[in-house]
Amino acid sequence: HFTVTLSNPTDGLLLGATTQSIVTITNIVPTAVNISPATFSVAEGTLATFTVSRASSTTAGTVAYATADGPVPDAGFGDYPETVGTLSFAVGELSKTFTVPVNFDNGDDGGEHFRATLSSPTGGLTFGTTLTGTVTITDVPPTVVNISPASPTVAEGVLRTFTVSRTTSATAG
Repeated sequence: HFTVTLSNPTDGLLLGATTQSIVTITNIVPTAVNISPATFSVAEGTLATFTVSRASSTTAGTVAYATADGPVPDAGFGDYPETVGTLSFAVGELSKTFTVPVNFDNGDDGGEHFRATLSSPTGGLTFGTTLTGTVTITDVPPTVVNISPASPTVAEGVLRTFTVSRTTSATAG
């Protein structure tokens, strides 16, 4: 701690009853940040949502995040966009989220993986125990569309009806 003292007033100023203040400096205890879920699955064409949380909200700070391929079998950046950012925690905030879009690729990839990892905590934040969330991308069967009839013969001036059908409704379209 340290002391601030008023003394030697000039130009008609007088010292009041309180001329001293004792300042106590307290240590800021960093708050650990963690990412969740640690492992989870999402379907192609959806969003992977990560939550970064802390147990105490008495300090402000930031933490960076970034995606990367892996573990094996790796997803590639064609399966999801490279995603980087920084989350800013204000005093009073306990959690933040970020999302990573997962692309639909029409392939049978068999459960590819990517991960999001926390880095560079600042201010009143420090690393917790769970810094990486791993996503397994599950395949969605492609929607197959057909038209019928395939080879109609139509007289000039006659209206012809075609039917478009699909084999699954697993994807929008």
